Amino acid sequence: MKILLLNPPPHTHGENARFLEKAPIRTYTMPLGLGYIASVLEKSGHDVILLDAYAKNMSYEDIERFIRDSRPGVIGITCLSDQRASWF
Repeated sequence: MKILLLNPPPHTHGENARFLEKAPIRTYTMPLGLGYIASVLEKSGHDVILLDAYAKNMSYEDIERFIRDSRPGVIGITCLSDQRASWF
């Protein structure tokens, strides 16, 4: 099975952003957890793609295009607090 593991870019909150979300701190933490998961999946015979969209400075449109082109069967997503979207 083809599996995509994704580290997304920070979410842009726009005009509804709270104070700290208007200028998020752009820190980068290497997605080691995704690397560990990828290793286990590959040893089990799966075709794994690890996409670090944060490090590649990809937009959500770029990610959507990548997903459409690579056609994974499963997508796993990691998330830090500055990468999540909030609706409250």
